Amino acid sequence: MKQAMIDAQLGDDVYGEDTTVNELEKRCAELFGKEAGLFVASGTMGNLLAVMAHCQRGDEIIVGRQNHIHRWEQGNYAQLAMKEDGIMDVKDIEDSIRINDSHMPRTRLICLENTHNYAGGKALPISYLKSIRDLANRYNLLIHMDGARIYNAAIALGVKAVGGGWRQAGILAAAAHVALDKADVTIRKDHHNAQILAAGINQRTPESFKKVR
Repeated sequence: MKQAMIDAQLGDDVYGEDTTVNELEKRCAELFGKEAGLFVASGTMGNLLAVMAHCQRGDEIIVGRQNHIHRWEQGNYAQLAMKEDGIMDVKDIEDSIRINDSHMPRTRLICLENTHNYAGGKALPISYLKSIRDLANRYNLLIHMDGARIYNAAIALGVKAVGGGWRQAGILAAAAHVALDKADVTIRKDHHNAQILAAGINQRTPESFKKVR
């Protein structure tokens, strides 16, 4: 990774001249089936930009109380309690949606987190995500996925694998390319090691860890 950073082709990313960043954004867009990608300085910044792109002032988003956006990033939105596994009940979400009421903010966005940090790294099931997509379609709502650990979710589920102008950001983009190249093997190893660690601790202190998948 360090060698890739040393060898990176650099340019001024503010003007779209950093080829390493451009290649990373294109690669990630193709990976997730999106029109374009944007390399930003942090996950918090990525979430903020997404919410700002989806919502106007006075709009409302629905997010779980234990989601990172609520616990550490804050904002004005409806908060829903969630199950221990990080899943907001679909009916609870539907009951929280507010439309056609000039006295209330208009619900515009549903925010999910996958994998879920405060639910022990729970990967949200595909069936659940589809049910949220169906709900959003019925009410003409948008969905934002906080995917800070999206590769962990992909591995666990068996899926193949404001401000902030950057200058020579290719140094970091080069490291990201290496991370993507090795993500499958590295994260599978992380998951395996975590299971060994949890099993060992549970032998000494039973039920310290619970399997969330």
